Amino acid sequence: MKIIFLSSYDPQDNKSWSGTPKRMLDALKSMDAEIIIIGPYDSKIKKILKYMSFAVKKILKYNYAHSILASLEYKLFFQSVIKKHSDANFIFAPASSTEIALLNTSIPIIYSSDATFALIDSYYDNFSNLLKISRKESNFIEKKALDVSKFIIYPSVWAKESAINDYLIDKDKIKVIPWGANFDYIENTFNEKKITKSGKIKILFVGVDWYRKGGDIVYKTCENIREKYNLDIELLICGCTPIGVDSNVNWIKCFGRLNKT
Repeated sequence: MKIIFLSSYDPQDNKSWSGTPKRMLDALKSMDAEIIIIGPYDSKIKKILKYMSFAVKKILKYNYAHSILASLEYKLFFQSVIKKHSDANFIFAPASSTEIALLNTSIPIIYSSDATFALIDSYYDNFSNLLKISRKESNFIEKKALDVSKFIIYPSVWAKESAINDYLIDKDKIKVIPWGANFDYIENTFNEKKITKSGKIKILFVGVDWYRKGGDIVYKTCENIREKYNLDIELLICGCTPIGVDSNVNWIKCFGRLNKT
Protein backbone atom coordinates (compact mmCIF):
# COMPACT_ATOMS: atom_id res chain seq x y z
CA MET A 1 0.00 0.00 0.00
CA LYS A 2 1.24 3.48 -0.89
CA ILE A 3 -0.04 6.46 1.10
CA ILE A 4 0.57 10.15 0.47
CA PHE A 5 0.69 12.14 3.69
CA LEU A 6 -0.15 15.73 2.72
CA SER A 7 0.41 18.65 5.07
CA SER A 8 1.71 22.22 4.90
CA TYR A 9 2.93 21.63 8.47
CA ASP A 10 5.94 19.46 9.20
CA PRO A 11 4.28 16.15 10.17
CA GLN A 12 7.54 14.89 11.68
CA ASP A 13 7.72 17.76 14.17
CA ASN A 14 6.18 17.05 17.59
CA LYS A 15 5.51 20.76 18.08
CA SER A 16 3.43 20.97 14.92
CA TRP A 17 -0.28 21.16 15.86
CA SER A 18 0.50 19.68 19.30
CA GLY A 19 2.03 16.60 17.71
CA THR A 20 -1.22 15.36 16.16
CA PRO A 21 0.09 14.97 12.56
CA LYS A 22 3.24 13.25 13.90
CA ARG A 23 1.19 10.65 15.78
CA MET A 24 -1.06 10.10 12.77
CA LEU A 25 2.03 9.61 10.61
CA ASP A 26 3.48 7.13 13.12
CA ALA A 27 0.20 5.19 13.13
CA LEU A 28 0.23 4.92 9.33
CA LYS A 29 3.88 3.83 9.37
CA SER A 30 2.97 1.01 11.76
CA MET A 31 0.77 -0.43 8.99
CA ASP A 32 3.93 -1.32 7.08
CA ALA A 33 2.82 0.88 4.19
CA GLU A 34 4.98 3.03 1.94
CA ILE A 35 4.49 6.62 3.12
CA ILE A 36 5.18 9.55 0.82
CA ILE A 37 5.35 12.78 2.82
CA ILE A 38 4.46 15.91 0.88
CA GLY A 39 5.23 18.88 3.08
CA PRO A 40 5.94 21.06 4.86
CA TYR A 41 5.21 23.92 2.51
CA ASP A 42 5.63 27.54 3.56
CA SER A 43 2.99 29.50 1.68
CA LYS A 44 4.29 32.86 0.45
CA ILE A 45 0.80 34.15 -0.28
CA LYS A 46 -0.34 33.16 3.19
CA LYS A 47 2.54 35.17 4.68
CA ILE A 48 1.71 38.25 2.61
CA LEU A 49 -1.98 38.03 3.51
CA LYS A 50 -1.05 37.53 7.16
CA TYR A 51 1.02 40.72 7.26
CA MET A 52 -1.66 42.65 5.39
CA SER A 53 -4.32 41.34 7.76
CA PHE A 54 -2.21 42.27 10.79
CA ALA A 55 -1.67 45.79 9.46
CA VAL A 56 -5.35 46.53 8.99
CA LYS A 57 -6.98 44.06 11.40
CA LYS A 58 -8.60 46.78 13.50
CA ILE A 59 -10.51 47.95 10.43
CA LEU A 60 -10.59 44.96 8.09
CA LYS A 61 -10.29 41.43 9.48
CA TYR A 62 -9.40 38.78 6.92
CA ASN A 63 -8.95 35.04 7.45
CA TYR A 64 -5.80 34.47 5.41
CA ALA A 65 -5.57 30.82 6.52
CA HIS A 66 -8.69 29.89 4.54
CA SER A 67 -8.29 32.16 1.52
CA ILE A 68 -8.80 31.21 -2.11
CA LEU A 69 -5.42 32.70 -3.07
CA ALA A 70 -3.60 30.51 -0.54
CA SER A 71 -5.57 27.48 -1.73
CA LEU A 72 -4.55 28.15 -5.34
CA GLU A 73 -0.89 28.36 -4.30
CA TYR A 74 -1.19 25.08 -2.40
CA LYS A 75 -2.83 23.49 -5.43
CA LEU A 76 0.11 24.41 -7.69
CA PHE A 77 2.65 22.95 -5.27
CA PHE A 78 0.90 19.82 -4.01
CA GLN A 79 -0.61 18.80 -7.33
CA SER A 80 2.78 18.90 -9.07
CA VAL A 81 4.22 16.51 -6.46
CA ILE A 82 1.15 14.25 -6.36
CA LYS A 83 1.48 13.64 -10.11
CA LYS A 84 4.83 11.96 -9.45
CA HIS A 85 3.06 9.43 -7.22
CA SER A 86 -0.03 8.66 -9.28
CA ASP A 87 0.05 5.02 -8.12
CA ALA A 88 -0.72 5.98 -4.50
CA ASN A 89 -3.73 4.25 -2.94
CA PHE A 90 -4.94 7.34 -1.12
CA ILE A 91 -3.98 10.78 0.20
CA PHE A 92 -4.25 11.45 3.91
CA ALA A 93 -4.58 15.16 4.69
CA PRO A 94 -4.95 16.17 8.36
CA ALA A 95 -5.96 19.77 9.12
CA SER A 96 -5.48 20.66 5.46
CA SER A 97 -8.76 22.08 4.19
CA THR A 98 -7.11 24.99 2.36
CA GLU A 99 -4.42 22.68 1.00
CA ILE A 100 -6.84 20.19 -0.62
CA ALA A 101 -9.87 22.36 -1.44
CA LEU A 102 -8.91 23.04 -5.07
CA LEU A 103 -6.91 19.88 -5.81
CA ASN A 104 -7.68 17.94 -8.99
CA THR A 105 -6.66 14.32 -8.52
CA SER A 106 -8.12 10.87 -9.09
CA ILE A 107 -6.43 9.58 -5.93
CA PRO A 108 -8.98 9.28 -3.08
CA ILE A 109 -8.48 11.85 -0.31
CA ILE A 110 -9.04 11.11 3.37
CA TYR A 111 -9.36 14.37 5.26
CA SER A 112 -9.20 14.73 9.03
CA SER A 113 -9.76 17.71 11.30
CA ASP A 114 -11.12 18.51 14.74
CA ALA A 115 -13.68 21.11 13.62
CA THR A 116 -15.27 22.87 10.67
CA PHE A 117 -14.96 26.57 9.90
CA ALA A 118 -18.59 27.04 10.93
CA LEU A 119 -17.67 25.88 14.45
CA ILE A 120 -14.60 28.09 14.89
CA ASP A 121 -16.19 31.14 13.27
CA SER A 122 -16.36 33.80 16.02
CA TYR A 123 -15.02 31.28 18.58
CA TYR A 124 -11.33 32.13 18.24
CA ASP A 125 -10.22 35.76 18.19
CA ASN A 126 -8.54 35.20 14.80
CA PHE A 127 -11.87 34.15 13.34
CA SER A 128 -14.05 36.80 14.97
CA ASN A 129 -15.52 39.88 13.26
CA LEU A 130 -14.31 38.77 9.85
CA LEU A 131 -15.08 40.66 6.69
CA LYS A 132 -18.15 39.33 4.92
CA ILE A 133 -16.08 38.30 1.89
CA SER A 134 -13.54 36.55 4.14
CA ARG A 135 -16.25 34.54 5.89
CA LYS A 136 -17.69 33.62 2.49
CA GLU A 137 -14.25 32.48 1.25
CA SER A 138 -13.63 30.46 4.42
CA ASN A 139 -16.93 28.61 4.09
CA PHE A 140 -16.25 28.05 0.39
CA ILE A 141 -12.85 26.50 1.17
CA GLU A 142 -14.36 24.31 3.88
CA LYS A 143 -17.16 23.10 1.62
CA LYS A 144 -14.79 22.35 -1.28
CA ALA A 145 -12.41 20.42 0.99
CA LEU A 146 -15.23 18.29 2.37
CA ASP A 147 -16.71 17.69 -1.08
CA VAL A 148 -13.40 16.64 -2.63
CA SER A 149 -12.70 14.15 0.17
CA LYS A 150 -13.64 10.49 -0.25
CA PHE A 151 -13.80 10.06 3.51
CA ILE A 152 -13.70 12.49 6.43
CA ILE A 153 -12.50 11.67 9.93
CA TYR A 154 -13.48 13.74 12.97
CA PRO A 155 -12.74 13.06 16.65
CA SER A 156 -16.24 14.12 17.74
CA VAL A 157 -19.91 13.88 16.81
CA TRP A 158 -19.98 17.67 17.31
CA ALA A 159 -17.73 18.19 14.27
CA LYS A 160 -19.51 15.50 12.25
CA GLU A 161 -22.90 17.13 12.77
CA SER A 162 -21.53 20.49 11.66
CA ALA A 163 -20.25 18.99 8.40
CA ILE A 164 -23.67 17.45 7.79
CA ASN A 165 -25.82 20.40 8.84
CA ASP A 166 -23.65 23.37 7.84
CA TYR A 167 -22.12 21.98 4.64
CA LEU A 168 -24.64 19.32 3.57
CA ILE A 169 -22.07 16.51 3.55
CA ASP A 170 -23.26 12.91 3.21
CA LYS A 171 -23.12 11.35 6.68
CA ASP A 172 -21.97 8.01 5.22
CA LYS A 173 -18.58 9.43 4.22
CA ILE A 174 -17.86 10.74 7.74
CA LYS A 175 -16.28 8.60 10.45
CA VAL A 176 -15.90 9.59 14.11
CA ILE A 177 -12.61 8.33 15.56
CA PRO A 178 -11.53 9.87 18.90
CA TRP A 179 -7.97 11.15 19.12
CA GLY A 180 -5.45 10.34 21.83
CA ALA A 181 -3.13 12.56 23.87
CA ASN A 182 -0.20 12.25 21.41
CA PHE A 183 1.96 10.42 23.94
CA ASP A 184 3.54 7.00 23.94
CA TYR A 185 1.75 4.54 26.22
CA ILE A 186 2.21 5.50 29.86
CA GLU A 187 1.28 2.96 32.50
CA ASN A 188 -1.38 4.21 34.90
CA THR A 189 0.39 4.56 38.24
CA PHE A 190 -2.12 6.86 39.89
CA ASN A 191 -3.51 5.87 43.25
CA GLU A 192 -6.85 6.95 44.60
CA LYS A 193 -6.37 9.70 47.15
CA LYS A 194 -8.67 11.15 49.75
CA ILE A 195 -8.79 14.90 50.20
CA THR A 196 -8.23 16.03 53.76
CA LYS A 197 -8.01 19.50 55.22
CA SER A 198 -4.56 18.78 56.60
CA GLY A 199 -3.02 17.59 53.30
CA LYS A 200 -1.93 19.53 50.23
CA ILE A 201 -4.28 19.43 47.25
CA LYS A 202 -2.55 19.64 43.88
CA ILE A 203 -4.61 20.76 40.89
CA LEU A 204 -3.16 20.40 37.39
CA PHE A 205 -4.18 22.80 34.62
CA VAL A 206 -3.07 21.92 31.07
CA GLY A 207 -3.59 24.31 28.17
CA VAL A 208 -1.71 26.56 25.75
CA ASP A 209 -4.28 29.37 25.62
CA TRP A 210 -4.78 30.72 29.16
CA TYR A 211 -8.14 32.43 28.70
CA ARG A 212 -9.71 30.19 26.05
CA LYS A 213 -8.95 27.07 28.07
CA GLY A 214 -10.37 28.62 31.23
CA GLY A 215 -7.14 29.19 33.12
CA ASP A 216 -8.46 32.37 34.71
CA ILE A 217 -11.52 30.47 35.99
CA VAL A 218 -9.34 27.71 37.46
CA TYR A 219 -7.13 30.28 39.18
CA LYS A 220 -10.06 32.19 40.68
CA THR A 221 -11.69 28.93 41.82
CA CYS A 222 -8.51 27.80 43.58
CA GLU A 223 -8.10 31.23 45.15
CA ASN A 224 -11.69 31.24 46.46
CA ILE A 225 -11.41 27.70 47.88
CA ARG A 226 -8.16 28.59 49.66
CA GLU A 227 -9.73 31.66 51.24
CA LYS A 228 -13.15 30.19 52.05
CA TYR A 229 -12.15 26.72 53.28
CA ASN A 230 -8.54 27.36 54.27
CA LEU A 231 -7.33 24.43 52.16
CA ASP A 232 -3.71 24.11 51.07
CA ILE A 233 -4.18 24.14 47.30
CA GLU A 234 -1.29 24.15 44.86
CA LEU A 235 -2.04 24.99 41.22
CA LEU A 236 0.28 23.37 38.68
CA ILE A 237 0.17 25.05 35.27
CA CYS A 238 1.46 23.26 32.18
CA GLY A 239 1.44 24.67 28.65
CA CYS A 240 1.27 28.42 29.20
CA THR A 241 2.08 31.36 31.45
CA PRO A 242 -0.84 32.66 33.53
CA ILE A 243 -2.11 36.11 32.60
CA GLY A 244 -3.35 38.59 35.18
CA VAL A 245 -1.90 36.65 38.11
CA ASP A 246 0.42 38.24 40.67
CA SER A 247 3.92 36.80 40.18
CA ASN A 248 4.36 36.73 43.96
CA VAL A 249 1.64 34.10 44.43
CA ASN A 250 3.57 31.22 46.03
CA TRP A 251 0.99 28.46 45.57
CA ILE A 252 1.32 28.38 41.78
CA LYS A 253 3.98 26.47 39.83
CA CYS A 254 4.45 26.89 36.07
CA PHE A 255 6.13 24.25 33.91
CA GLY A 256 5.80 25.88 30.48
CA ARG A 257 4.95 24.02 27.31
CA LEU A 258 5.60 20.29 27.11
CA ASN A 259 8.16 18.85 24.74
CA LYS A 260 6.58 15.61 23.51
CA THR A 261 9.75 14.20 21.99
